[in-house]
Amino acid sequence: MRLLFALLLMLMTTATAVAERRVALIIADDDYRLIAACQSGP
Repeated sequence: MRLLFALLLMLMTTATAVAERRVALIIADDDYRLIAACQSGP
């Protein structure tokens, strides 16, 4: 039972880390597009 709980906790932690990294990548991509748009402006 304890092993199952530990496994579940590890899985949740991994899923959270992956989600955070995905969000960070999306934000970075948006920032890059914003900077590119500003630089290509008038």
